[in-house]
Amino acid sequence: MPCCGGGLNLSERKNPLTLECYAELRDWFRDLHYNDQIKAVAFALDGGNFSPGGDVYDIIGPLIRMKVKKLQTFPCMIRDLVKAIVKCGK
Repeated sequence: MPCCGGGLNLSERKNPLTLECYAELRDWFRDLHYNDQIKAVAFALDGGNFSPGGDVYDIIGPLIRMKVKKLQTFPCMIRDLVKAIVKCGK
């Protein structure tokens, strides 16, 4: 499982997702499609929390500073993550 730049392993912050975490998860699920040794994926709580979703400071701050053309990368990354999860076959 990807470390997500510490994202899903930051129980003191309720395990927020960062831009780096979304990218790592996308890549991990893409690669998982080709891994026949893993049959299923399960997420467990860390410190009593799963994840509240995107981290306000690590996502909103950088998005506000991005040029309009680059802003498209974030929703595309989320779309690609969801596609990778669905297509991984696990």
